Amino acid sequence: MKNQIHIHQTENARFISIDVGQGDSFYLEKNNISILVDGGKSEVYFPEHFKKVVNKEHVDILVCTHNDADHAQGILGFLRSSLTCKEVWLPGSWTTRLTDLLLHPDEFIFTLYNDIASLETTSVEDIITNPTKEDTPQNFRLDDNYNNSFECIYDAIEHASSNEDSISWTDFFIFPTYLIYHLEPHKKEMFFDALNSAKRIRNIAIAAYHKGVTIRWFEYNKEYCSGGNPGILEPINSKEIVSIPPYKPSVFEYINLSKSNKESLVFLSPFINNVPAVLFSADSDFSFSQTIKWSDKMLITAPHHGSESNRNAYKRYYAEAQEFKNIKWIRSDGKFKKRPGKSYLSLNDDRYCTQCRNEKTAKNPAVFSVEVDGWITKRTTTCTCI
Repeated sequence: MKNQIHIHQTENARFISIDVGQGDSFYLEKNNISILVDGGKSEVYFPEHFKKVVNKEHVDILVCTHNDADHAQGILGFLRSSLTCKEVWLPGSWTTRLTDLLLHPDEFIFTLYNDIASLETTSVEDIITNPTKEDTPQNFRLDDNYNNSFECIYDAIEHASSNEDSISWTDFFIFPTYLIYHLEPHKKEMFFDALNSAKRIRNIAIAAYHKGVTIRWFEYNKEYCSGGNPGILEPINSKEIVSIPPYKPSVFEYINLSKSNKESLVFLSPFINNVPAVLFSADSDFSFSQTIKWSDKMLITAPHHGSESNRNAYKRYYAEAQEFKNIKWIRSDGKFKKRPGKSYLSLNDDRYCTQCRNEKTAKNPAVFSVEVDGWITKRTTTCTCI
């Protein structure tokens, strides 16, 4: 049955696509609850820019959808700044080898090097963005000796934080340079990218713990969803977990999946109290099986900044949501020749960008409020990308 919305009396609600330049960062305020999903690419720039654009220094829920730098680096900046939050929602896949990353960083990085050195591949993208069929939880080896309590992660954070020497483990100069120079160019690129990804997971976990906030973990699942805050922010393609999963991927699989666009976490803030829904798409292509509760007047963040590689998301939208009216799309990005793609540009709905590909347009936040007709913006013009 169609999810119809009848708005009679609106409450104060606002949505802001923060102009982070590269990446995603979306702020939602409704029902006296504030939500920030992702933080763009700049750890240093984001906290002050957030305060300037949103005019707030606190959010109730801080979400990191996956470990791409242009989503997660700003989250690290938020956590390391004077900004505050009540809860941090992180990808559950991070927990599977987080204690190794915290307690044995040198061993972790040498294993990562060996994993990459032994790969038979010629493409960075094939490995990082397209996990193989075998790289799934049901195919990873089980760890018979693991402690599944999150407390072991937090104990490891305490230990890592007290050991100042371990903080420097990702410095280039401490890794044997002759090993790096022996890598083929594409594997060298993969190694440094994976190294930065590992460092980001480690630093976000440490910063979130020392922020003294509640940390909640959501594990990607293509069939079932559970947890979250019903009516406020609900997972679409993940389950909230209360213990560390029993599988243990290889070090490289662990880093690979943490960055997988396909497994980035999608959340829905559903229609409630006369506020239309918001779908936070992250970099997903919507290839999961769970139902998406499409509705009239909803606002959808463009998957992967409107990239054509995510065209499956638009195919699913056309197949399932054509009966719904007055839907709007918001795209956060910098200026790139290949984005947005033709699938995004072919949408018949209203589209908005923080920065259009047209060189004459400036970067600006896209600010929406709720009126009788749904999400309305008076400060942002429609997309002019060509």
